Amino acid sequence: MLVFFGYGCSSFERSEREKIKQQHVSLEEIKRLYRETKLYLPPLLANPLPLYPWDKTDRHGLRRITLEDFRCRGNKQNLMYLEKGHAYFDCRGKLSHSLPVRQGKEFIYPHLIELLNFIQDSLGKKVYVIQGHCCPQHYGYANRSKSFPCNKYMVGAACDFYVASLEYEPEVGLKSLAQYYSPSAMLSSLVVYKNAYIKAQVHDGSYHALLHPYLSVQILYDPSLQEGVSLDWKGAYNSCWQW
Repeated sequence: MLVFFGYGCSSFERSEREKIKQQHVSLEEIKRLYRETKLYLPPLLANPLPLYPWDKTDRHGLRRITLEDFRCRGNKQNLMYLEKGHAYFDCRGKLSHSLPVRQGKEFIYPHLIELLNFIQDSLGKKVYVIQGHCCPQHYGYANRSKSFPCNKYMVGAACDFYVASLEYEPEVGLKSLAQYYSPSAMLSSLVVYKNAYIKAQVHDGSYHALLHPYLSVQILYDPSLQEGVSLDWKGAYNSCWQW
């Protein structure tokens, strides 16, 4: 009985409040023109995100060659091997060290990057870097002949590459390199091209376990830096940051 009495009282109070509210409500007509506004808001425009260097493309829509393409290809999963009682282990590639460092920044000779982008742009086909920078540990692991204590791969002055869909026609890439220096250049050899700036050569794919040939190019002189490439053991073995 008390429950019903309390419910009835609460309902009566609510109805009284609604009556009082209706007595004090006033309606006012809003008078304005169609689409009339006092504050103009310009339409929102999407601001495109800036492109990373490796996102930039050439006139063929191909991603341009950058420093990132020259990272060391070392892999810790490569098997250890023994030679004359010494164990050789591969590095962890870009996970363990930087590119060659020059004046506090990662460095690859600019002329080398420019050449690869020229080949890609002139042929309209993607250039793939097989090996760019080679750290001391990876070089010691890969160079089992031990005939040379250091090379230009260790200082960012050489690379191995091939051109997509032209894997079995490396002479086309070699000719493109020659035409960078002279549009009418004629190759004296389909295997080696050399001038005052570079030395380029065709190799069979056995070194990199490829089924097709590949090209290598070494920088002898960088015209953008106006300097020749110097190579010494100390500089090659202390060229990159370790982490």
